[in-house]
Amino acid sequence: MKFDAKTLLLSAHKPDIKSRHFPYFILDDYAPASLFAKLEAEFPTHDEMTGRHQQGKIFINNRDLVGQEDDFFASRPTWRSVIDFLGDAAFVNDLAGLLQSGMIKHRYLGAFRKWRLDTDGVTVPLFQRLVQRTYEFSGMPSGSYINPHTDKATKLATFIWHFPEPGWRPEDQGATLLMAPKQSRHNANWANFKLPFEELDILERSDVRPNRLVMFGKTGNSWHAVPHIECAAGVYRRVFIFNYRGPVERTGTLPERALESFYRRSEGRRFRDFPDVNRKPGT
Repeated sequence: MKFDAKTLLLSAHKPDIKSRHFPYFILDDYAPASLFAKLEAEFPTHDEMTGRHQQGKIFINNRDLVGQEDDFFASRPTWRSVIDFLGDAAFVNDLAGLLQSGMIKHRYLGAFRKWRLDTDGVTVPLFQRLVQRTYEFSGMPSGSYINPHTDKATKLATFIWHFPEPGWRPEDQGATLLMAPKQSRHNANWANFKLPFEELDILERSDVRPNRLVMFGKTGNSWHAVPHIECAAGVYRRVFIFNYRGPVERTGTLPERALESFYRRSEGRRFRDFPDVNRKPGT
């Protein structure tokens, strides 16, 4: 299906970006109805989501599809076109421009670095930042949840695009909670430690709605979560998540490992009272 790519540019929708705590917005009716219907019809089935999260989520992401994308998207031409556009310079530059003012107080001079899409072997000067788009199709059944966390420091922005299944009801929970910690010492969390739900207040509750897009920029206090879902058996909270981050292939370098270790050591003492939710480092 051909579609007008300009309809997916965020600037065309003029989202209301809130940034008092961290940059985020909630945008309804993101894609034209005809495009959204095609994407719904091509959404992966439960059986195709082979990944399993420890809190119950199932998923399939771009890493799982390495070497298999042609087969996977053969019956999903609309998704292939949309995902390609989300990784295009036009979309990335548009997003970077929208986020810049909201990120200044969190990333300081780093917010002024121009985003440049990663390609094999490319190097960039200090005033530019290599970025990579990643994506995931996911489903969450009744009883599943995601603990409050802020994402790894290598992430820059996360989008959650809702595709609720037939049978999903408004009262089935599944909202994305955008949150703020009750204790100010938990505002610095670049290392992505987790907190129990009761340690945070809800800034905004974004309920599950068809074609709703939720975005938040990664900062030290970009706390978000999904509370325990209560829905009918066999019905899943279905979303498409796409992120912009530093290139995955380059995060294992010595400087990157040293920075991650610094964050975990310097921030870890603030979260040592919550070992149950921090047994495994966040992703």
